[in-house]
Amino acid sequence: MLVANKTHIVLLVLYALVVFMAVYGVVSNTSDTNHLPIAVWAALGTVGASGAMLEILVHLRTRNSLNQMKDQIRRMGKCGQVGLVMLEDQWPVEGLAGILNEYLILIQGKMDKLTRERKELDLLVGAVDAEKHNTEAIVWNISDAVLVANSFGELTLANRLAEDLFGFELPKSLNRPIEEVLSDTRLVDLLRPGRWKENDPVRFEYNLIPAGGKDRKYFIVSVVPVFIRTQELWAVAMTLHDVTREHEVEQLKSDFVNQVSHELRTPLSSIKAYIELLLDGDIKTASGRTEFYQIIKGESERLDRFIENMLNLSRIESGLLAVEPVPVDVSEELRQSVDLVRYVAKEKSIEIDLSGVPAELRVWADRDLVRQVILNLLSNAIKYTPSQGRVTLSAGWESEGTYGWFAVQDTGIGIAAEDRDKIFDKFYRSGGKEMSGGTGLGLALVKKVVEQIHNGRVEVESVPGTGSKFIVRLPLSRPTASEPGPTQEEAATV
Repeated sequence: MLVANKTHIVLLVLYALVVFMAVYGVVSNTSDTNHLPIAVWAALGTVGASGAMLEILVHLRTRNSLNQMKDQIRRMGKCGQVGLVMLEDQWPVEGLAGILNEYLILIQGKMDKLTRERKELDLLVGAVDAEKHNTEAIVWNISDAVLVANSFGELTLANRLAEDLFGFELPKSLNRPIEEVLSDTRLVDLLRPGRWKENDPVRFEYNLIPAGGKDRKYFIVSVVPVFIRTQELWAVAMTLHDVTREHEVEQLKSDFVNQVSHELRTPLSSIKAYIELLLDGDIKTASGRTEFYQIIKGESERLDRFIENMLNLSRIESGLLAVEPVPVDVSEELRQSVDLVRYVAKEKSIEIDLSGVPAELRVWADRDLVRQVILNLLSNAIKYTPSQGRVTLSAGWESEGTYGWFAVQDTGIGIAAEDRDKIFDKFYRSGGKEMSGGTGLGLALVKKVVEQIHNGRVEVESVPGTGSKFIVRLPLSRPTASEPGPTQEEAATV
């Protein structure tokens, strides 16, 4: 631009010099034949003036056209769009404008192509991002703990259960080396990318104590390497399926089988031994034989109660137990139940006190189930009361007049505070040595019969070393339609 301006200035100076010379020639012209004619000088002046005028016109039009082109290109840059350079009159820059427009058309085509590719890329990124969020949402709410490490051994994905299990915070732990997130060396080793050479998943049982927890949990751990293009390791995914409950159930089943075997073997062994003595003729007196018969009868009844407890508990849980609620005299049931266990109590020199039982107390219940509840409570009281102890039975009415109650109190070993809320759980046995001999079915059956079948309540009061008191409350009359509990129609389907 600077060179062009200098060229125009030189041409204008030359044209001005020509004009000046022409004017001088005209003015100084004489009749001297050695001088040029006036017409020649005038022609030279006209040519110089015309050239100067034309040069000025070309310069002005060129600068104006270039300014228009510059303004249009500047506006294109500000708007981020590419278009053609439009001039009202392209002379004298029509060649430049044409070349520039061709270049702008080429740029516009490339920009349009880039725009289309960017839109396609945005759609693809959006789809991938949406898929990622969906995957994260599914993984976050899955019922197993999930951990995913990338090919650099960094944590890239985990869920809430994994956070709780290993005690880390996902936002702070993302993209950190897996050994900085987990302290368990075996799991860390399985998530390291260098361990995996082939796509061969690993599955094994594992147990650990969760972060901040006390109880050990058991898991089925599955580790799967993810390869892309069949060769390159992309990630390693680990899931931990909690099987703690199944493990506990299996343990309970094993314990239950052992306990049931013991409970069945003990009375059967006694019955077998006494029968052999009777068959051998070692007992000569009638009173001795009668005593043995009573022992055999008591062991048989004990065995029968145990089997009946198991069957009834199973029927209640499966909804197959037929219930026939009728007015039941609890006082009479208490007295008859005491007669059934009096011989066992006598063997341990345990006194059974019925003085607190009224002459009659009627509740609305199933007679056989109420008797089972009483026998279970009496058997427990005698079992856990040492020799020379006392078992006291009492009964009465609540002040509101809606429930009748009866209680079985002993002077036995009592129940520890930490066991008091668990003794009604099926299969539960206290950790104490004295209370570990039962199967954990009797009190579970008592609770289900009283609360689930009869809409009553069962409570326990106990002081370790002093004794326990079990209180059972049953409705005095048939429940109305607005009350929960088994009506006659409902009882037939229980």
